[in-house]
Amino acid sequence: MVRDLLEHGHHVLNVDRVPSAESDSPETPAPFLPAELTDSQTMNESSARAALYIGAVSSTLVALGFLGQLSPGGDTFNTFALTVLPTL
Repeated sequence: MVRDLLEHGHHVLNVDRVPSAESDSPETPAPFLPAELTDSQTMNESSARAALYIGAVSSTLVALGFLGQLSPGGDTFNTFALTVLPTL
């Protein structure tokens, strides 16, 4: 496939986790670029955790706002706030 693309005048960059047997030879016109897949997995996981945390904080604040409208300064609001906020 790579040789076919090169024969038709296309510029090819070989991107993979490990070099193939063809990319190790010095006469291969397609340069090899190693792909670092572990960095993207770490970024995806940290982004997902951050999104989950932001969602938990915002939904808790919305719930506190609704509860504050129902019982301003009441025991229900204080109990809910003192129970939920330390868990975040």
